[in-house]
Amino acid sequence: TKYFGDWYQITGIPAFFQPSGSSCVKATYSAKDDGTVGVLNRAIKPDGETYTEICGYADVPDPSKPGELLVHFPFSPAGDYWVLDTDYDNFVSIYACQDVIGIVKIEFAWILVRDVNNVSEETMARAMEAFTKNGLSTSAFEDVSQKDCTYANPSGEPSCVP
Repeated sequence: TKYFGDWYQITGIPAFFQPSGSSCVKATYSAKDDGTVGVLNRAIKPDGETYTEICGYADVPDPSKPGELLVHFPFSPAGDYWVLDTDYDNFVSIYACQDVIGIVKIEFAWILVRDVNNVSEETMARAMEAFTKNGLSTSAFEDVSQKDCTYANPSGEPSCVP
């Protein structure tokens, strides 16, 4: 439950669903009645105008490994979501690796923070170290702008409900 709430991406590896230049990336995690974790992801696409959001849920397949989750979104297979490190109050370092039919390996990595205006050098160093101490490169990481973000659907429609 300490993980629930809002998190904002400040860096990571761009992905097909969140390409380079995406901004205002926010993830909200919540408890669901069935014991899973509700997931609401929001972002502005690289054009700087198009708002996007998706709702899904996460579960923990092996309770002895509570930091290794499977995330489920509509129209896509479940994906790994591994919490490499977090202090729950300031940052979380997340990694995932998907094998595409044994031909291609796609890596995902994100550093999320609770407060984009209060990220100390020490916090950032610990967040990055979570990857390097696991033998993972951070060379493809790109910063994500959180400048002038509202995190609301500009159409005025309510957000999906995870």
